[in-house]
Amino acid sequence: MRRLLLLAMLTPALALAEDPGPAPSEALPRFGIAGSVGVPDGVVASALFRPIDRLRLSAGGTWNYFGFGLQAGVGLKPFQWPIAPTLDLEAGHYFDADMTWLADQNAGVPTELRPLLRNVGYSYANLHAGVEIGSSRSLVFFARAGISYLWTTIRGVSEVTDTGSGQPVTVRFEDPQLRATIPSVKLGIIFFL
Repeated sequence: MRRLLLLAMLTPALALAEDPGPAPSEALPRFGIAGSVGVPDGVVASALFRPIDRLRLSAGGTWNYFGFGLQAGVGLKPFQWPIAPTLDLEAGHYFDADMTWLADQNAGVPTELRPLLRNVGYSYANLHAGVEIGSSRSLVFFARAGISYLWTTIRGVSEVTDTGSGQPVTVRFEDPQLRATIPSVKLGIIFFL
């Protein structure tokens, strides 16, 4: 009788010990691909790697109608909710492209600046806050906005002479450097593999 009573008391305890409980949630996919369009990024196609659930690293190619470039970034998504906030920092570079057609096609650029448009490229850094809508396991749509810092050195020499004032005035531009901070936006989609 004691054995039967002891067995009756131990059976639930043994059953609990053997039961692993609820299955642990599956880890989020570590790799993905993304496509986006924005300013000053242009069109971006990139690969994503998620070393931990909240952190994403990205790298890919860019195109802005004038030329091609590269972009890399790091993103933080603190919550894996269907609608969640994000914070992203990206840096990119566009390789030199010939933009002399801007002076040739009456696009508002003086023809005197044509020599400066032969090799134009720029670098930029974005800081964006945004929102993502979708599943962190498959498909996500996002919208981001923030600020971008751009910088470039335009290689070349251009001289402009004005004789309309009665005395000739010559202005010479040689390798001008341009820097700007502008508002920026980006819309895109992420697919996790």
